[in-house]
Amino acid sequence: MMLPEVCLRMYVNGMGFRAIERVTGVNHNTIINWVKLAATPLPDAPEYEEIPEIAQVDELQTFVGAKKKALVVDSGQKRNSRYFSLGHR
Repeated sequence: MMLPEVCLRMYVNGMGFRAIERVTGVNHNTIINWVKLAATPLPDAPEYEEIPEIAQVDELQTFVGAKKKALVVDSGQKRNSRYFSLGHR
């Protein structure tokens, strides 16, 4: 199997361009160009004229809680917290 094919297979299986670069030593810009070349002959997604009657929604769970208090740079307080931002109180 040739190197471009290996890189494309890694990309299709979910690896990012920079991760592939770290594994193979091939510059990520080269990999991006290979992906573009491989995608050129592929057809565009078909347009659907019919609205489906049934749709599946995946569960998405998020946590919304209280944020940590951020310190202000010029407040004179000690900066002993790693949660530190500029201009917020």
